[in-house]
Amino acid sequence: MQANILCEPIPYNTYCVDSFKLTIDKDAFKSVSIPDTFMLIDSDTGECINDFKKNSLEIKYKNHKIHIANITKNLKQGIIEKVQIYFASKVSANYFYGTKKQDVIEILEFIKLKKWLDFDDVEHVYKMIFVKDLDIKVDMDFSKMSKQDILDYNDSLYSRFNGNSNDCHNFKSKEQGIGIQTYERAKASLSKPFSKFYHKSGEIKRDMKFYFSLSDDVRNDIDNKFIYRYEFTLKDNTYFKKYGISNRLEDVFNVDQITWKKIGRDFLDINFEIKIKPPKDLSKIKPIEKTMLLQMSLLIKKGSSIYDIRRTYVRPDDNRDTRYNMSKIFQRIYHFYTKDDSNVKEILKQHETISKIENIIKHII
Repeated sequence: MQANILCEPIPYNTYCVDSFKLTIDKDAFKSVSIPDTFMLIDSDTGECINDFKKNSLEIKYKNHKIHIANITKNLKQGIIEKVQIYFASKVSANYFYGTKKQDVIEILEFIKLKKWLDFDDVEHVYKMIFVKDLDIKVDMDFSKMSKQDILDYNDSLYSRFNGNSNDCHNFKSKEQGIGIQTYERAKASLSKPFSKFYHKSGEIKRDMKFYFSLSDDVRNDIDNKFIYRYEFTLKDNTYFKKYGISNRLEDVFNVDQITWKKIGRDFLDINFEIKIKPPKDLSKIKPIEKTMLLQMSLLIKKGSSIYDIRRTYVRPDDNRDTRYNMSKIFQRIYHFYTKDDSNVKEILKQHETISKIENIIKHII
């Protein structure tokens, strides 16, 4: 059995660098011995390289894997040759604290030991590393009793998603666990950013070998708490430029918590910015609104959720102005329904639960 790798407590509500692809100019090395069969072409647009792991050289490391490949980038001024390295954050000495400089240094030294790369000064190589597909994560501490509240919150997010419904996946099964994801990493963009909430406690326990490698205190948290993780990906340099940060790894590790929180919240707002709240316009209900109110009441009594009904008002394929106006209409009708209908207590309770979870999460994100 692998020895325990994590001794420190889980850093809740703290943004950490989770994983990334390292990109390094070949000029940083004395020699590169990666076979030409592991050569990938990178476009000038900075798009993700599909199937990188499948087409790269795989090296075993600490019961995990490192992937390395040659990268050729075709630019107008000529061809640039690089080395790209990827490894999961599970190789880190303190997993929940994310990947640190020392993890990178140790991996570079290990690759050198295996003679795939050669260099004199590891610090010099480290300073020449740039990143792509940067994942940032924050872990939130909920009680196990919060499971249904989290499920309701995810349903609420799904109903408010601003994109096409096919690009938002609300999962809640034994196989997939609990969570909600927007877009795919490889196809994400600044206007359609990848982000994901998921039940970290459950995800870890699907890998029992890794679970038992963690310390007793950490396993106790995993067993007795509902650890909910939010993560988002800065895919390429366009993301770094938008948020005014450098994509040099050394600089990434120096980004402060306020900046990561701002970016994480921005991703959340881009994907789910519509909020459930009472309308500002509380004037007397109009005749057409009475008809809409009756329709809402009948649909709810037939078993439709308030989230499904909202999607008939606020359609993802409508433009932003239309979605905004229809959202105001929905909120107004919903207000009168909760005010006058006999089901008001249950609906208000659900609304309060969703708001409670959202307030907790948005305080952190």
